Amino acid sequence: MKQQNKVRKLFLESLMIIFSVLFALFVNEWRNNVNERKQTAVILNNIEQELQRNQAIAQEFYTYHEEVLLNMRQIYEQDSLSEKFLGNGRFEIFEVAPRGVYQKAYKNIAWEVAKEERISSRIDFDISSAIFEAYNQQNIVNSTIARTLDLLNEPHIHDEQYLKQNVIRLATLFGELRGQEESLLTYYKYALQKLETS
Repeated sequence: MKQQNKVRKLFLESLMIIFSVLFALFVNEWRNNVNERKQTAVILNNIEQELQRNQAIAQEFYTYHEEVLLNMRQIYEQDSLSEKFLGNGRFEIFEVAPRGVYQKAYKNIAWEVAKEERISSRIDFDISSAIFEAYNQQNIVNSTIARTLDLLNEPHIHDEQYLKQNVIRLATLFGELRGQEESLLTYYKYALQKLETS
């Protein structure tokens, strides 16, 4: 009898230890899940704010680049390329693009943090895909801006014999920018809708 009580007591103590360990693991897992959900919500909120800011920049650029293209078309039709672009002996775009090519930078800090935190494994695939597409299109726009700046830094940009060719190249790049920004605005809108419904 005494032996049975000892065995029963040992068995109950073992069960209590196992239960305590399992309960502690459950509580720890639950706490980790809660923290992960909070962290995910913060990251998604940061992405949403970043996309809204970038959307405003893209809208401003789109309108501005539309005006630049209109200015270039008018100058081209008036056949006053030399006067407007090489007036000071150097190629300048301020007659057609008074604010230059690039004034504000698109941000991607929240997206980089999200990638580091492997956010795509914690959120709906459609949301992750929409966010990715928006930032990917943003990179395409940044690449075209860089190509435009490269053109303006080429040594032969100031040579009058290449003026017409350079103006056509510049107009083509601004046209690409405008089209890419239009797509970017669509991607931003879609990504923000997905984030709002999440």
